[in-house]
Amino acid sequence: MPAKKTSRRARLLVIAVVLLLVAVLGGSSYWSISTVRDSFPQTTGTLKVGGLNDPVTVKRDGNGIPRVYADNADDLFLGQGYVQAQDRFWEMDVRRHMTSGRLSEMFGESTVKTDAFLRTLGWREVAEKEYEMLSPTTKKYLRAYARGVNAYLEDHKGSSASVEYAALEFENDYSPRKWSPVDSIAWLKAMAWDLRGNMSDEIDRALMSSRLEKNEIEELYPPYPTDRKKPIVEEGSLDPATGRFGAPPRGAVTPGTPPGQFDEAARDASTQLSQISKKLDDMPDALGPNGTGIGSNSWVVSGQHTTTGKPLLANDPHLAPQLPSVWYQMGLHCTTVSKACPFDVSGYSFSGMPGVVIGHNQDISWGMTNLGADVTDLYLEKVRDGKYLYDDEWVNYRTRSEKIKVAGGDDRKITVRSTRNGPIVSDRDDELRKVGDKSPVGLSAPDRGDGFAVSLRWTALEPSRTMDAVFDLNQASDFREFRKAARGFAVPSQNLIYADTKGNIGYQAPGQIPIRGKGDGRYPAPGWDPEYAWQNKTIPQGALPWEYNPKRGYIVTANQSVVDKKKYRYHLTDDWSYGARSQRINDLIESKIEDGGKISMEDMRSMQMDNSSEIAKLLVPYLLKIDIDDEYVREAQKLLEGWDYTQDADSAPAAYFNAVWRNLLKLAFGNKLPKELRVKGDCLNVAPADESGPLEDLDGDERLVRECGQRSADAAQPDGGDRWFEVVRGLLKDPESKWWKTQGSKLRAGDKNRDELLRHAMRDARWELTSKLGKDIDTWSWGRLHRLMLKNQTLGTDGPGFLQWVLNRGPWELGGGEAAVDATGWNAAGGYDVIWVPSMRMVVDLDNLDRSRWINLTGASGHAFHKNYTDQTDKWAKGELLPWAFSEKAVEKGTEDKMALTP
Repeated sequence: MPAKKTSRRARLLVIAVVLLLVAVLGGSSYWSISTVRDSFPQTTGTLKVGGLNDPVTVKRDGNGIPRVYADNADDLFLGQGYVQAQDRFWEMDVRRHMTSGRLSEMFGESTVKTDAFLRTLGWREVAEKEYEMLSPTTKKYLRAYARGVNAYLEDHKGSSASVEYAALEFENDYSPRKWSPVDSIAWLKAMAWDLRGNMSDEIDRALMSSRLEKNEIEELYPPYPTDRKKPIVEEGSLDPATGRFGAPPRGAVTPGTPPGQFDEAARDASTQLSQISKKLDDMPDALGPNGTGIGSNSWVVSGQHTTTGKPLLANDPHLAPQLPSVWYQMGLHCTTVSKACPFDVSGYSFSGMPGVVIGHNQDISWGMTNLGADVTDLYLEKVRDGKYLYDDEWVNYRTRSEKIKVAGGDDRKITVRSTRNGPIVSDRDDELRKVGDKSPVGLSAPDRGDGFAVSLRWTALEPSRTMDAVFDLNQASDFREFRKAARGFAVPSQNLIYADTKGNIGYQAPGQIPIRGKGDGRYPAPGWDPEYAWQNKTIPQGALPWEYNPKRGYIVTANQSVVDKKKYRYHLTDDWSYGARSQRINDLIESKIEDGGKISMEDMRSMQMDNSSEIAKLLVPYLLKIDIDDEYVREAQKLLEGWDYTQDADSAPAAYFNAVWRNLLKLAFGNKLPKELRVKGDCLNVAPADESGPLEDLDGDERLVRECGQRSADAAQPDGGDRWFEVVRGLLKDPESKWWKTQGSKLRAGDKNRDELLRHAMRDARWELTSKLGKDIDTWSWGRLHRLMLKNQTLGTDGPGFLQWVLNRGPWELGGGEAAVDATGWNAAGGYDVIWVPSMRMVVDLDNLDRSRWINLTGASGHAFHKNYTDQTDKWAKGELLPWAFSEKAVEKGTEDKMALTP
């Protein structure tokens, strides 16, 4: 309602004015300088901190990266909590409000719907149950960390905690509450949500059924190309009795697409699914967009192939660009490593959570990429009179009430309904409501009526002991202990890669991965049918794929298929990334080691920055064969002649090719998808869904209706990820495929075949880049299109422009691209801006840990005007890495600030 929108804008204006005063007056006003610097951490001298048993030393290098030294584990994690709060408490506070569905307490009316959705999922409730399950030692560490955070809060109120609080206090008297151990655990749910697997694909396929036939949808989701793209595990966990990976459980049901999945009932759908998708679109993703092109790289090379004679391990997780970075670099060191104080570990942590998530200790190193296992299922639920249908009986919901407090507004109350499959998410999400209306169902389904409700089954909503696993991983000293720690890493399900100082390398797929009855998780399942329910067990940890010292001497994980589907008894997922990055890394390693070559630290870093385009190698030869009569377009086509397919920031060919790729996707696929998948503002004249499929020849049809896309630019389809590489690869061999045909208009005829559509895409790309970059192709460059803006994830993404100017940084013109190893991702449906990035990069030298190198996307500090706010970003953009000191001697040598925390 208008009044509420006005109130929200007024709140943002107040915050903006306060921050603008701080920023602009800082050069001439004592008050403003004081306000800005009030929150800057003390990094030298001595600080008394309540709760310590013994002194703790904090050493910071020139980039402000802290190493914490303590005599006992309690003090070590108390020190970690204190230091992270010094640098990042605003970020920590916002994160815990997100995970508990309490953002409206800080930001008011605009986040009420998001809070309602998060309360429906119940992350906080699950985290509270998890805390009770954890080992006494883990609980002790979590409490110590919380004491450290709260010790910081005791002496830092308002602007002395972060400049953003000066604005919030001015507006609504907000002040943070104390930190609790559950605040830390709940962040694992946010991680799991953003790395949840194929839920977006499941929704998209269901929504496509309103315009496409089953075979057409399947053409857009081709099988994983195992013959051309190596899986992660090629040796390893084969069952000697069966010759297959893993042993089947008794009574296991072979997965398959449900019978009758696509029949005419699908055409009667209306709004459920689309509304759920919209809510997912609006969710404040903790780590970034979710799709097939998004992922991470990690690989390890054994000493037989390295210049050091010991393993080298690289990792760069691909996540949304955030300011500050989602990662926080630090070292945690017991002054004497013992059973009582077993930590000597360094790497990347999450602010708000104790321990190190990715990095190394004195014996081993590990990296992570998203496994992508299908751990979510949507269920269609038939509801009536406060009950839902299950196994031919009407069953009462489980319900709970939630109160949402709203800054500057009235409290809101919601009721959360759950079935045996999980919470009913369509109550809170318009696009998920369309899932219920549009999902295809079999003839045995109950009457759809006004649509089905949609519930969510997700492994992360079942309590687990992942926090135990984090501490176990930090202490592991060999592969056996590493695998034991991995057993507890329930969610999110990750590819864990391993190396140790003794020269061993390995891989383990952990996770809580469901065993289904009927169905394979590709489409929403009938919740009323018990045969589609999950079995009350997950894939046994001992049956999950692993490798140890494979003969080839290296392991690559980049979100590709974990194993050859034909050699593994269990269903992990069918929605893998399609292997563009993983195979490129495999090829780079193999080209280096053939004939006895050795791989160096610099080689590992160089591989991380490889920006070769797989789709360009495939498509450019076809583009160059197209006869172009228009000299203006022909001039652009010539850019592709002799191009080496690299996507450097200064490359004009890369700019033109990516524009051609974007326009090809729109013409061949995007214009034929339902509005729920197309980008907002993309309006087309289309045939009514109930009269004609989108692939028909509709030139001159008077029945066309105006239809506009509904998805955000970051989430629309076709996104151009490597799934689309595979789709186009197959179609290039069929120049008369109906996908190459386009709808004409009164001004021009539609395209009739492949070459006509390629010519059309090249022409449209030429005019698009003329509009964006100018008509002189000599001035074109990929970086001018492909830019990174770092945005403060709260106040920097909303409100007046000058507020964003105060908090945000950029742009940076980047090379790299979609599904390249240097994965500076962009969504082809939405534009060229960078929407996910290598969020950090590291290369670990297991021969000499002090020779390891690392970099973060931004900096250690979350304070907008601090010198370490974005001090690593320029180096990151250039592909440079910083020294990563680990030994006490090396740390001391690189220390610029030293501080003592005393009891």
